[in-house]
Amino acid sequence: MVILLIGVTASGKSTIGLMLAEMLDWNFIDADYMHSMEHIHKLMRGVPLTDDDRQVWLECLQDAVEYSLRENSNLILACSLLKASYRDRLRLDHNEVKIVYLKGSTQLLRQRFRERKPHFMSPSMLSTQLATIEEPQDAYEVNIDQSPEKTAHQILLMLDLWDRN
Repeated sequence: MVILLIGVTASGKSTIGLMLAEMLDWNFIDADYMHSMEHIHKLMRGVPLTDDDRQVWLECLQDAVEYSLRENSNLILACSLLKASYRDRLRLDHNEVKIVYLKGSTQLLRQRFRERKPHFMSPSMLSTQLATIEEPQDAYEVNIDQSPEKTAHQILLMLDLWDRN
């Protein structure tokens, strides 16, 4: 199985994704660190990436999902995937690739962004991402107004993975 753990910046994708990977003994990829240095510098300056900017990045993510499915290896991929077209590109098998959307109020996301450890994402990017996101209609939706541990346990229950923990 591949879990695409999606949401805007500060939604907890990395924290919860890593937590789930450790609980399940699955592979984990944080897609933020698959961006080129050029793109990371753009994001640091508060410049949103274009669809063209994202093409090579999406190809790398698609390769990771394909590899995981081909090798029958479980993977959690923490990735914003703000647009439906990006998600569609990675959802190669609807039975084996699950989308979990980490959703929170703007107020909570802003608070978490202020409190998070240093990250290359410029503070202005949160507003840009909130304006850009196409909320998924075909995902498991989890409200992040609880602790990361509770959120992770909720995801395990939703995906019927509790017994693997």
